[in-house]
Amino acid sequence: MLHAKADSIALRLALTGLVQSRSATGRWISNRGRKPCYRQLARLVTGATKLFERTVEKTAPNTAVHILLDASGSMGTNLDLAIRAGLGLVKGLQSIKGVNPALSVFPATSCGMGNFSVVPLIRHGQSLQNVESEAIGAIHACGCTPLFESLIYAGLMLRRQPCEKRVLIVITDGGVPPDQCAAKVKKLRESGVSVLGIQLGSENFLGDLIPDSVLIENIEDLKAALFGFAKSILL
Repeated sequence: MLHAKADSIALRLALTGLVQSRSATGRWISNRGRKPCYRQLARLVTGATKLFERTVEKTAPNTAVHILLDASGSMGTNLDLAIRAGLGLVKGLQSIKGVNPALSVFPATSCGMGNFSVVPLIRHGQSLQNVESEAIGAIHACGCTPLFESLIYAGLMLRRQPCEKRVLIVITDGGVPPDQCAAKVKKLRESGVSVLGIQLGSENFLGDLIPDSVLIENIEDLKAALFGFAKSILL
């Protein structure tokens, strides 16, 4: 939890500026309108006609984001960074009005639930603060990589959200079955879901499956990746 708070600070500050610029109220002076601009009344003596203040409200983001966190056996030493990536992104996005993130872990055996392929850790609408730290600390790398089933689950959860934009982010070491998952990723994208990828390691094997993916090797790379994805989510 402490890592997530620290990792999300820069992201949250940058996102605040992005959202404010998108959702701010625009104002200008017009020769028609219902609300006179009293600062302009003195211009009547010059024959000026632009005396009314008009406004337009820009919409805030209305986006659901579902993060899939790979905790399979191959993750090994990368798992800590993967968890920090997932929690940091959730915490940063939860601070932005109009963004509804969730985080699920696969396989479920990594969370002590062997009967399922994927398990929700943070549901849509649930605050990260309400998640027990023991649940996060209990995640360990083990089992297979049921990404295909996890993509189906995340897509279903996203479709249930009343929003204008849907984003799916996969965090993995790249050891996934691309042939099996490629058709599902394509179908998600065709249905309007933006599919993004974060791969941990030294080489991006995920790019063939998810073109919009980045490679991170350390926490500094993570901050840049999170900010880059957040911009694509909000703008």
